[in-house]
Amino acid sequence: QRFLFDGVLNTRSSDILTENFTSSTIAGQFINTLNNQTTDATQEWSIWSRGTFISKFKNEKHQFKLEIGGQTDDNDSRLDWLNNTEFFNPVSQNSIQQFQANTTNRLSLYAEPSFLKKVNNTWTVSLGLRLGLEDNGLARKEGILKTVDQFEEIDIPVTDTRQQIFSPLFILNRVGKQS
Repeated sequence: QRFLFDGVLNTRSSDILTENFTSSTIAGQFINTLNNQTTDATQEWSIWSRGTFISKFKNEKHQFKLEIGGQTDDNDSRLDWLNNTEFFNPVSQNSIQQFQANTTNRLSLYAEPSFLKKVNNTWTVSLGLRLGLEDNGLARKEGILKTVDQFEEIDIPVTDTRQQIFSPLFILNRVGKQS
């Protein structure tokens, strides 16, 4: 009998600020300018793990394997941008400031019981089931600046999906030479 366990934890954070300036001219005369400022901030983490139990039967040609695992992750991101456009003939100015905030999350769980039979010294056959559940979610907000420090927010309905997994497993494996 053997018990195996492994897993991974990941985290990431980023803040990116970009600024672009563009101007248009005809025959040396300015037509317009565009100044764009964008901020992109992201925080995310994920955890993945699995545990495996393997038991050999007395004749060594049969094994029972049970693998149980899961993953969860979460991502928060916010994008802010500001566009200032200035026109010179006639003189006018236009400014638009917007944002979009997203939160995504996922939870995935599975169990995989299987039986392995050694056919000969070259081949093994595994039969089993994969049972699982996966939940995904997305929450989003968007907005446009109407007055100083006052955004008109648009709440977009939360999107959640759930998937149940039930699938048979059949694996034919060629056994290599062991060293």
